[in-house]
Amino acid sequence: MNLVIYGAQAVALGAYEAIHKNCPDRKLLCFLVTERGLNPESLAGHSCFLETIHL
Repeated sequence: MNLVIYGAQAVALGAYEAIHKNCPDRKLLCFLVTERGLNPESLAGHSCFLETIHL
């Protein structure tokens, strides 16, 4: 199952780490953010912008 995580940076990163640890077979496509603003380009090596990935 592919995942896209939406949420504040710390919450999204925490969710990713928990899912990655407990369900390593799940693939994270990206972190979804509402705007680029002050958001980083990536978290934990995964893109933060849906339009930058190829589904």
